[in-house]
Amino acid sequence: MVEYQKRRLIPDREEDLTDSKTFAQFGRSGTGISPLRVVASLGCDAFNPFQSKTAHAVVQSTALYMYLLVLPERMRFQKKNMLLLAVLPGEPKQHLINNILNRVVNLLLPLEEGLHYLQTAKYPFGRNVSLVVVPIVCDSLGAHQLVGFPSPTHTLFCTRCLLPKSDISNLDRTSWPRRDPEQHRIRATEWRDAATQKIRNDIYKKYGVRWSELLRLPGFDPIAFTVIDDLHMCLLGLIETHIRDIWGIDEDAEGGLGQTKARKDYQKPPNSLNLSVDLSSRKVIGRDVLEAAWADMMRTIHPSWISPAPVHWGLARTGKLGGNEWKIVGTIHLVVTLIRIWGYGEAGERRRRMLLNFVDLVKATHILLLRVTTPKLREEYDFWILKYLRGVQELFPDVGFTPNHHYSMHMSEFLESMGPGHSRSTPVFEQTNHVLQMIKKNRHAGKFNS
Repeated sequence: MVEYQKRRLIPDREEDLTDSKTFAQFGRSGTGISPLRVVASLGCDAFNPFQSKTAHAVVQSTALYMYLLVLPERMRFQKKNMLLLAVLPGEPKQHLINNILNRVVNLLLPLEEGLHYLQTAKYPFGRNVSLVVVPIVCDSLGAHQLVGFPSPTHTLFCTRCLLPKSDISNLDRTSWPRRDPEQHRIRATEWRDAATQKIRNDIYKKYGVRWSELLRLPGFDPIAFTVIDDLHMCLLGLIETHIRDIWGIDEDAEGGLGQTKARKDYQKPPNSLNLSVDLSSRKVIGRDVLEAAWADMMRTIHPSWISPAPVHWGLARTGKLGGNEWKIVGTIHLVVTLIRIWGYGEAGERRRRMLLNFVDLVKATHILLLRVTTPKLREEYDFWILKYLRGVQELFPDVGFTPNHHYSMHMSEFLESMGPGHSRSTPVFEQTNHVLQMIKKNRHAGKFNS
């Protein structure tokens, strides 16, 4: 562990969370009798316990995980080195999460203050050991449940800033009012100590804050240490949303131009995808595009480390795709096919513009998912994601942004403060969720057999 932390660092280049400035503020464990500082991460993820592959499943459970970031990455995400804190039935409410977190925090408090081990194998005279929870890695719903932030449907939906949802299409980051950790603690404490539920509801509605037991940890910064996971935000929140919702898929018709024929009396809702107009004219991915993509997939040779997407993705019977499958579809298969059928010949100017707009998203995704980050790469990510979002506004004016589109503008901040996503990402949660899915159950949520 110590040897891993002592490896040579390259200035302005982060390859792991332990290279980041956030980790550096806690200090690196030294030699001799210097204290050992252990940094852990807490995360949560929901899954369908009945192995269903249908999207938007009604039945779900929520798992809480913890792992040690000071371990080398090859050991960090091994199941034997991870801690499964709890599995909660359904989508747990805030108070239920706090009941579990209360026990976790009670265990963490003495560790954050520091313990002295009288003797270890390498330190016969003993050594001080402290542990701190730095990143809370989850999607936006997990941030709501664990840290007390508002849900994605709240007016103040963001964990980093106070931009109202009515202004979600604002792409000028300099105009976004920032959340303050001290104010967050003050409002959360007011919510906890409120005499009535009505007062709590008023505080939540006005400030977008609830109490979380994690705030009992003295070193915990609810704003800086809450990280929106790039797997959920980028692969499921941007690529899947662009293909399924902004473009749309229709396996029974030819692909359209993504232009909606709205009713004369229709007024676009301010901040959500337009679902109340005739969508038949805007489905971009039709049977012709799907068949071309499937044919190209059969002719594509993948490197051994890439798992191919389902052959007939896009069909209802294929079922729900995972984040990695959407990554393969969006960054490989569709790019190959759409350049071939939209980039040349009689495809038309609008299709070429839609292709270039999608490629901007692919470029931003590539930079975001790299295993290294630098100031130059973060600058390039900001450029491409901003160009992509502006392109969406121009090409699809009837489509409103979602919270994930807004979070994409914050991702360079997470890269700067927490390092590249692979060191704190949640694919390992998905793998552990699969193990939990395979456990035999009685198929009655919340009930135990005697």
